[in-house]
Amino acid sequence: MAQVREQERRKAEAVGKDYAARPASYKGSLSLKQDRFTTRKRSRSPAKRDVEFVELEKPKEGTLATTSSRPVQMSREAEERRRKLVETYGDAASKSKPATASSSFV
Repeated sequence: MAQVREQERRKAEAVGKDYAARPASYKGSLSLKQDRFTTRKRSRSPAKRDVEFVELEKPKEGTLATTSSRPVQMSREAEERRRKLVETYGDAASKSKPATASSSFV
């Protein structure tokens, strides 16, 4: 095994003008002699799994009323938070932008 490795190392070394040798082209590599009965080196593809689809139950009409009231409650809470922010900081859309010192130098 060591002899084979040493021979391969020597073949890989560039000697003389060998460093400028062109690599084998695609068509040239196709014409190289290869084994006729090569074994598959990579493992086979994994077996495909059977996927089962489960249909979800449709919600009953009584549950629709509880879910539809929830967004209304959330929007009321959001409106209350917005109102508090407007009270604290004011409404930016209704005010004109004041001239700042940095914008006057531009």
